[in-house]
Amino acid sequence: MRILVPVDGREMSLHIVDFLKTRHDLTGKSPEIEFFFAEPTLSAAFANRLQEKDLAAFYDERSQEVFNLVETRLGDAPFETSFKFRPGDPAECILEEARAFGADMIVMGTRGHSARTGFLFGSVSNAVVAKTQCPVLIIRGEAKVKPHLNIGLAVDGSEWSERALDYLIEHRELFGEDPEIKLIHVVPNISTSVMPATSCMALTAIGAPSEEAYVEAVYKRVADPYMKKLDEASIHYQTVPLMGMAGRELARYITESDLDLMVLGSHGYGNFKAAILGSVAITVASSVELPLLIVR
Repeated sequence: MRILVPVDGREMSLHIVDFLKTRHDLTGKSPEIEFFFAEPTLSAAFANRLQEKDLAAFYDERSQEVFNLVETRLGDAPFETSFKFRPGDPAECILEEARAFGADMIVMGTRGHSARTGFLFGSVSNAVVAKTQCPVLIIRGEAKVKPHLNIGLAVDGSEWSERALDYLIEHRELFGEDPEIKLIHVVPNISTSVMPATSCMALTAIGAPSEEAYVEAVYKRVADPYMKKLDEASIHYQTVPLMGMAGRELARYITESDLDLMVLGSHGYGNFKAAILGSVAITVASSVELPLLIVR
């Protein structure tokens, strides 16, 4: 498992180190972890004042400061690490390094803006999530130390949530020996939904449905393929049917539950926040302080 960890010396990036140390079950067996620092290129006016050796010394000193902070936080962490530095646009450098390193996952920290701001995660992490084909783990909030991970997986019948489930199954070692999966689907409100034909057929057998019967029937229709895959993989899960507006209900459930990680599928189109995750995932990401694994 190759994990790329962009750092810049700020507390939100150093918190990744703490997270990886306390949650080393997320890193799998014998991970290769590379801490990567990209220093924005100096302006031409400033760079021209420096001789080439002075410019090299500046970059070397700056990167060493960042890596010293990382090493101090690492302590005796039980995994091998390497360090690499490049000057340039941070987002583009991270994307290029992820490809060169052959990263299986990128782990990034974020200050976590609200949905009303220009960027959801911050300009660098926003650009990385938008353009990479690699799963991205966004660290938000404090790391919890628990023997087993409680993982929320939101599904909606789309290929994006199916890919998220496939990633979870394929890389099950990332999530500990006995993770607890909460398989979540938010059913549209019965008074406003327009149900597909398959839903109507499922509900015909029970006549005029009660709210409980409606939620159960629609949940089963959507979640059944995911449950079959989890059963075949012998992964334990709990069904979590919700009803209402998807983003709002997911955020409420996450806030009230004891989840350690939320897994979301993403189509990842473009740079604009509304096209990166979709409106539901944006609501979740901007409303909760929880690590998010975004699978493309």
